[in-house]
Amino acid sequence: MNRLKVGEIIKFYRIKKGVTQQELGEYCGTSRNYVSTLERCKHDPKSSFLLKCIEYLDIPFNSFF
Repeated sequence: MNRLKVGEIIKFYRIKKGVTQQELGEYCGTSRNYVSTLERCKHDPKSSFLLKCIEYLDIPFNSFF
């Protein structure tokens, strides 16, 4: 089974909701560059960022499992 990485999941729901990387970064208290790096799976997100993403983008928690 090919499982998506966390950054790919966030990018999918961000685009689905029509939110820019800048808007997501501002909502989560970080930069557009951080969001971009995360979506390219260069690192894993901080837990506080991930929780804000789940809330803002309406990501089902079980998407990560």
